[in-house]
Amino acid sequence: MRIFLYFYVGICIFTGPEKQSSIKTKEAMKPYHDLENALFKEWESESNHNHEDGDFARDGLLYRGAIYYEDGYWKRKPGDEGQQWDKASKRLLILTKDMPHEPWDIRMETGRKSHTGEDHIQTKQKFYPNLMMWSYGLLTMAVSGKMIPFEQVSDLEKIRTFYEQAPIARVNCKKQVGESEISTATLNDYVKRYAKWLLRQIALYDADIILCCDASGHIPKSFVQDEYLTDLERINDWIYYSMKAGKVVIDSYHPSCRIINREETYKDMMAGFGEFLQKYPDFVHPSR
Repeated sequence: MRIFLYFYVGICIFTGPEKQSSIKTKEAMKPYHDLENALFKEWESESNHNHEDGDFARDGLLYRGAIYYEDGYWKRKPGDEGQQWDKASKRLLILTKDMPHEPWDIRMETGRKSHTGEDHIQTKQKFYPNLMMWSYGLLTMAVSGKMIPFEQVSDLEKIRTFYEQAPIARVNCKKQVGESEISTATLNDYVKRYAKWLLRQIALYDADIILCCDASGHIPKSFVQDEYLTDLERINDWIYYSMKAGKVVIDSYHPSCRIINREETYKDMMAGFGEFLQKYPDFVHPSR
């Protein structure tokens, strides 16, 4: 029974419970990557004009094609992520601050640790275990209405497999590669300077859940509230809801935050989401 329920919830997340065989067969898929790349061309041109420091790193709807190991790095090819996104019962958009150190296309991410060899698949610490755990808990709970116990989401292989398949977009607010840390003032200035491009990218995905990862300055969440979902209702310290758009915004810690306890943070976030679902139980119904 547990195996069946897990399989059914997975199907619901990826396709929607009553639309599994004929979702949008007559409607053309939105060319997400073409639209992303056109947006990035404008954005990068403007940032070059402003003499921004650092390489421009692309991001967006995560690739769902073949995973491969090359030159010590795990990489991924584009696949059917656009079709999967269009069919998904619930879509998750993750907003993070910027990319530290080396520039690469986030759409290729797997969460697997590089330089370990092709036969030794490990999950990166500490960023990805937290991000994968939160993604698994939120997307599964958004469909089932039930909180997944911490003991289940602490299985890194299980949540990594889920993360590699789930309908997820990941967007950095600042596109230029930075250092290991970025000040609130620097990030805030950048977001204001490139607000129209960031807003267009967020709106492109029409996500049901927006996970904002920066509890120190609250910049991603504040941007979403000021520019995208201006009617947000505060449910609790974690959860905000736009009744008009039917979208949830989560004001979370950064996954690499040193002060958080993994179990406590997961349980607190899911308890907050559960409080929201009690108030708005219809959210678990398919969005498309």
